[in-house]
Amino acid sequence: MGGDKVRSKGVKGRPTLSRIETPQSKFNAFIIGSGYLELCDVEDAINNHGEGSYWIDASVYGDADSSELYSLIDQLDLSPFLRRHLDQAEQLQTSQVLTLSASALIILRVLTFDDRSKEVRHAVALCLKGLLLTVTMCTGDAKAVEPVQVMSRKTMDYMKTMELPQASTTGALSMWMMCHVNRVAQVLNNLRMRVFDLNEMMEKSVASVDLAEISNVKDELLRVLAVAEEQSNCVQSIADGESITSSIDFSALRGSLSTLVSTAGSTERMALRLEKRVSDLRAAYDAHQQDRINRHLSVLTVFSAVFLPITLMAGIWGMNFVNIPSLENENGFYFA
Repeated sequence: MGGDKVRSKGVKGRPTLSRIETPQSKFNAFIIGSGYLELCDVEDAINNHGEGSYWIDASVYGDADSSELYSLIDQLDLSPFLRRHLDQAEQLQTSQVLTLSASALIILRVLTFDDRSKEVRHAVALCLKGLLLTVTMCTGDAKAVEPVQVMSRKTMDYMKTMELPQASTTGALSMWMMCHVNRVAQVLNNLRMRVFDLNEMMEKSVASVDLAEISNVKDELLRVLAVAEEQSNCVQSIADGESITSSIDFSALRGSLSTLVSTAGSTERMALRLEKRVSDLRAAYDAHQQDRINRHLSVLTVFSAVFLPITLMAGIWGMNFVNIPSLENENGFYFA
């Protein structure tokens, strides 16, 4: 099928999505040409990827979509080991990088593009010579989560604003990964601003800060930190293992690879620093609460010291004995 072919107005040889309408189907294929991207049939991408560079983007939700995905994968020339690996559904929900001689499998934990959602998903990239297959996975209750097609479309929208660093599947892979790494950095930057606001509020008045807000920020931060750590490890594994596979080639994209590694690493380090800062804020809040309790206890201690002698005397004179000294004395009350 012929598609909308768009010549890039940017650097020669760098394709762009900037004037292509964002596709809406679950499986979308592109030809990565010299200076353009062109929508094409998925079957054309599978059958002809040995003669050019193709990119298939898939959105998978539920068993029906999974069956369609595996039907597509069955048409690819994969090693028996990789086929067995992909047949295990749980493998698609585990962050990992497998670099084989003729293929590479990359599975990243990613954040959604809905700031209200706390869900963490997995995105898959399967690389062959001349073919990149990216898959956005989703499991769970469809009514409770953002539709997975929206996430794929948001990823495409991000890539529409950028130029691929190279007219190749490796260039598309680099941009796809940068999209998800930058998304984590964006969410983390928003959390950093919330932490700074909490810090300023506590410097003015600790009592004005709600413990629930600190707890919520820490919970969100730990979620983002877990994603950032796994993404950083995956990116570093790609950098270390790309030399042993023919499916990806960063030899002409050292700058892009270096940027990807540094961005993922700096995001992880920032998350660790913020996690320590939030722990310090919680410790300061707990210290303030303990100080309040100590002040209240000191007041109770003073009252106890004042009333202890009175309590002692009342206890003595309140005893019910027949023979009590000065009981018959007319001035005994005043002596007491």
